[in-house]
Amino acid sequence: MTGAAAQATGNERQEAPRLLTTFVHALVDDPRITKVTFGMASGISASVERQRRANRRWAAGFLVQLWDRYDELWDRYDGPQPDDQRAVRHAVAIGLIGGMFDLISDWLLDADLSAPRQIEALIDDLTTFYITVRRGLAD
Repeated sequence: MTGAAAQATGNERQEAPRLLTTFVHALVDDPRITKVTFGMASGISASVERQRRANRRWAAGFLVQLWDRYDELWDRYDGPQPDDQRAVRHAVAIGLIGGMFDLISDWLLDADLSAPRQIEALIDDLTTFYITVRRGLAD
């Protein structure tokens, strides 16, 4: 993801679908990764749960870095003032990541991982969700 983000040349609206496509393919191209990450791992042990949370925090931090890069929406944000903005953005990013992961988990219940149209539908759903949350930050 970091490499894909480093190659970004467009605005956020152009790059979000490409980055989400990279994200989805990193997870679903090998069904074992998808099933362990979104199906079996959540209740294995406390250490697995800590790692899962660390992964989500990393992903949220990644999003905040992207948002820093594409901050035209943040410039219009009329919420908490500068001291709180980073914390608000991080909290929203944690929620966004959780929502995206839940969309993937729900999709996985009935998905055929070899069906390109189903994978494209997941990417579309994630992109729509991402854009909706980002618009909410600006309202």
